[in-house]
Amino acid sequence: MGNAIRGIVLLEIISPLTTAFSILFSFWWVYAPFLLFVGVIAGRQNYLDLKYFNSLKWVLLEIKPPPEVTKSPKVAEYIFANLHGTYLPTNWKDRFFKGKVIDWFSLEIVSHGGDSRFFIRTLEAHRNLVEAQIFAQYPNAEISQIDSDYVNKLPRYLPNDEYNLFGSELAFSKSDAYPILTHPYFEEESRAKEVETFRTDPLSALFEVMSTLDSREHIWIQFLIRPTGDVLVKQAKEEIDVLIGKEKKVEPSAAEKVFDSLAGLVFSAPEPEKKDTKEPSMVNLTPGNRDVVLNMEKKAAKLAYETGIRFMYIAPKDNFQRSKVIGIFGFFKQFSTLNMNGFKPDKNTITFSKGYLYTIFPSDKGFLASAKEFKRKVNLYKNYRKRKFVKTPLVLNVEELATLYHLPGSSIKAPLFPRVEAKKSQPPAGLPLSE
Repeated sequence: MGNAIRGIVLLEIISPLTTAFSILFSFWWVYAPFLLFVGVIAGRQNYLDLKYFNSLKWVLLEIKPPPEVTKSPKVAEYIFANLHGTYLPTNWKDRFFKGKVIDWFSLEIVSHGGDSRFFIRTLEAHRNLVEAQIFAQYPNAEISQIDSDYVNKLPRYLPNDEYNLFGSELAFSKSDAYPILTHPYFEEESRAKEVETFRTDPLSALFEVMSTLDSREHIWIQFLIRPTGDVLVKQAKEEIDVLIGKEKKVEPSAAEKVFDSLAGLVFSAPEPEKKDTKEPSMVNLTPGNRDVVLNMEKKAAKLAYETGIRFMYIAPKDNFQRSKVIGIFGFFKQFSTLNMNGFKPDKNTITFSKGYLYTIFPSDKGFLASAKEFKRKVNLYKNYRKRKFVKTPLVLNVEELATLYHLPGSSIKAPLFPRVEAKKSQPPAGLPLSE
């Protein structure tokens, strides 16, 4: 009797599912053409994207800082402002028929066993522009083309039996309109007349961590940037309106307008409600919020880039030190404030996972945790090597970029930090050339 009851219950559960599948199979001709069309369009777009990317010619440039850099990181702002001239918006025709996207650059700071280097990967068409802008601000720097990419020093696929890695792409803790701390914050006015400012280079913390790596440890940091338009202006206005208490105007839809017109013909129009005519103002803000508003306006006033930030720590499994990862997080943490913006790991790319349904397990580890973690590591490593642009970029202005990526001053004394050993003079004008 008990088995019969269980069988009836099982049939009651299965019967609706059977009916649903029966309907799906019966009416396949309704939805199948649509799914097939979507699949063909997606496949075609992927093919055009791959064809366009493979047609691009890239060069990898290494930049060696001069022996002494007395300039503020502000000079790097001028480099990014001039590189913004490469901005050519793509229309839907170029995107749909050619797979074309906006040109981007990859700014990279890497360390192999404590030997720290600066790289810029750029399209060959922009190489002269990149070199000219760097020499304009750092005349004694040295730029050389790298024929063998440093990523090829390690196996093509990681992790493997020998190496492990940890990394992530970064996201903002708030809207893009909120700024991070930038280089002026790290400069302190000096009372001494002979010294204009005391500068604490924000890169110093990073290079100290890099200097502690042994011969088989690696830290790779990548800033993918592509110019964008005035997207920050709109975002900043929306955030400022929220802070000062300005109500957001909601435009009625076409149907609501028609309904209101018909209702006005039938019923007498109600008297409009008397609203407080007092305009929201910054006068009513706290000093902290007023400072946030001013900084958002300042950020929106400068040229901006869509930016993807990706980092990795790679080391042998028998010498994998989590303290190095903490040091990288600490470097990015110094640009954060509670009332403005800050960096955090992107939860979809960080190479750590609790798996599925982890909340029901005492160990806080759910189903397929190791598999998800391994897949994220493989994807992060592969995307770094390809310099693939991130799916959800941040928006940084040139001041924020200059803070994160600039040639450091002589205050950085980290061992194995390479600099140009001697100044190079230009050849005299009119020097005859041998044929």
